[in-house]
This record gives sequence, C-alpha cells and structure tokens, in this order.
Amino acid sequence: MLKELSNYCMMLTQIVPHEVYCFAFIILCLGVILSIIFMGWRKGCQYILLLLLIEYVAILYGNTVFFRRKFIEKDYDYSPFWSYKSLLEGNGTTVLPELIMNVIVFVPIGVFAGLLLSVPSWKKIVLFGTLLSVGIELFQLASNKGFFEFDDVMHNTLGCLIGYGMYALARYGYERIWNLG
Repeated sequence: MLKELSNYCMMLTQIVPHEVYCFAFIILCLGVILSIIFMGWRKGCQYILLLLLIEYVAILYGNTVFFRRKFIEKDYDYSPFWSYKSLLEGNGTTVLPELIMNVIVFVPIGVFAGLLLSVPSWKKIVLFGTLLSVGIELFQLASNKGFFEFDDVMHNTLGCLIGYGMYALARYGYERIWNLG
C-alpha cells in the first residue's frame, strides 16, 4: 500500500515541468522580501501566506489539469461513493492510494485558508475546498485531461476540512498556552 502511494506521489511530481517549480520559488522569494520590506513583518506574513496559497493552488491545478496528457475520450463518474464500493470489492491497491492522495493534497489549503481568513469557520473552509475541487474536476472534464468524479470532490473537501481542523487545534493550543503564561 505504501509503495502504491509512493508511486502515485512520484507520478504527480513528474507531471509539472521543473521550470514551473523554479519560477514559483523565485516568485515566493521575491514576495517574501518585498512583503516584509514594504508592509512590515505582520502584514508581510499575511501576504506571504496568500502567495503560498496561490502558488500551491496553481501547482495543484498544473498537476491535475494543465500539464496532464489528454485522454482519448471524456470520462466521468457521477455516482457518489463508488470508491468505497470498489474498496469493499477488494480493489484497495488501486483505489486507496488515489483516495488518500485526494485527501492529503487539500490539507495545506485548509491550513492556509484558516490562517488567512479573518473569521475562519468550517463552513467557509468547506465551501472554499469544494469550489476549488469542483473547479479542478470541471477543468478536467472540459479539457479531457482527467476524470470528473464526485468522490474526488468529497475527498478533496475532506482534506481541506482536516487541514482547517489542524489549524484550529494548533490555534486553540497556542491560545491556551499564551493565556496561561
């Protein structure tokens, strides 16, 4: 199972050309320097987080849509929970790594969104994650560079919500420690 997950991760990192990562890193470095110089430390950090979120989403879209090869025909699966049915039928080695990756890749988005929203809530995070995921799925369907699946939207949104939960727990712990001292 770990080997399949590792192979899936390697495949995703090989889709986007190396130059895109270099360009994103250069933009990030310039953004960090300019944000801190012109906006100060606190406001600069907010812009850096926003820049990181934008870059992460852009690379995610690149991996899942823009730099993928075209398929011969459009494919979609509108039936919800098909991946769980497949797991119960014994197809875990093919379905489970993809399911796990669909959750994991959206965890940072939930963390970033929690950090960036002035009044974060799980409802906003679910809406944000769902809209991003639906956007990916619609681009995949329209460009014929992936499969449109409701399960992917559910798993991406779950990942976003898990990321927000991690942020909320860290913030709660930080506030408790800060108030004790």
